Amino acid sequence: TQSTWDRQIKNLMEKSKKDISSEGDIEENEDNVIEDLENNVNKMDMFIALLEEHCKKCIQEENFGDAELTKTRIKELKEEQRKIMVQKKKIEHERVGDQTETTYQSTLDKANSDWDLKMEKLEQHFIDLENQLIEKEKQELTALHEKLEQNTPVNPKSSTTLLNLRSIQQNLVKQKKFDKAKETKEKADALEAEEAEKWRQIRNNKIALQEAQMLQKHKKEREAHEKRVKTALEELNIERNKEITRLSQNFHNTKNQMANVQKIEITQLINPKMISPLKVGLPAQNSGNIKHQEGPPSIPSANGDDQLLKEFT
Repeated sequence: TQSTWDRQIKNLMEKSKKDISSEGDIEENEDNVIEDLENNVNKMDMFIALLEEHCKKCIQEENFGDAELTKTRIKELKEEQRKIMVQKKKIEHERVGDQTETTYQSTLDKANSDWDLKMEKLEQHFIDLENQLIEKEKQELTALHEKLEQNTPVNPKSSTTLLNLRSIQQNLVKQKKFDKAKETKEKADALEAEEAEKWRQIRNNKIALQEAQMLQKHKKEREAHEKRVKTALEELNIERNKEITRLSQNFHNTKNQMANVQKIEITQLINPKMISPLKVGLPAQNSGNIKHQEGPPSIPSANGDDQLLKEFT
């Protein structure tokens, strides 16, 4: 009877409102809520079909008063059914949005992790090169010191004047002219000390000059190495920022397109005469089936959203 149908419809509506009233319950039992709402819609289809048959029977029996009441109730039921369908669609949209956010964050985290690993490998590579450079410099300095010690004598070659004084000294000793020999020896010793000091300074300056030249060479090598490190890290950071920016831009573009499609879907449910998304160049959406694929992360979506999300990764 009409009253029995009304009570059953009222119970369905109360249950559907209760099912969608608690956000926490939706998050925990989202699939069950969607299934319940779908069942409610199907039951209402059954009642509407029965009412339509009843309306036809009333018309055949010329019971136009009941036919009008039944027609009005059918309209009311369809409106209530449409409200349930809108709530169901909104839940599905929210689920797609949450999965989109989750997958984007997962993709972003993996991209950052991969870039961190690349940076670590590059930094370790340059550390190894720097250690090799330090070892090479040590070996070059050691080889230079050995070469200078071998090719640069500690004691200088005696001058002609010094050799003459030593010769005179020996002759004076042979002649037993010891006072003059002593005087000559003192002059020779003083000259020898003077020449030794000059040679020491010359030798030290020569060693210091060659060491300075070697250190300057090492400094330029270090600076060139540091420049290569800086340039390589900057280039890698630029590439990293490009990829992160691309992922972010694709995500926001996808999110905006999905929002437009979802808005049209809701509008179509409210107003079935609304133009189809396909006629405005946007893919239709069926959030009832959400497919995940193996391999690199991609934005999860309902069937119609897949077309929007192909460029995400």
